[in-house]
Amino acid sequence: MKIYDDWFEKNKYKSKEVFEKAEFELNATDINAETEEHKKWKTENHLTATPTILINGYQLSDKYKIEDLVSFTDIDIH
Repeated sequence: MKIYDDWFEKNKYKSKEVFEKAEFELNATDINAETEEHKKWKTENHLTATPTILINGYQLSDKYKIEDLVSFTDIDIH
């Protein structure tokens, strides 16, 4: 999970550096296939940013922040 923490805390706009540091083989067939599936899903669902928060299949309105969800439910958000 460290890679996710690093990505969202400080490296979101430095993807090339993150992938190089993690030593991913970005040209591998399985990675390319998975990337294409993600792009297709993103386009089909009109997602334009990361992270995109979906609640029961609906995008969290710009009126709210993820922290606001505490007011709507008893889940523990970290």
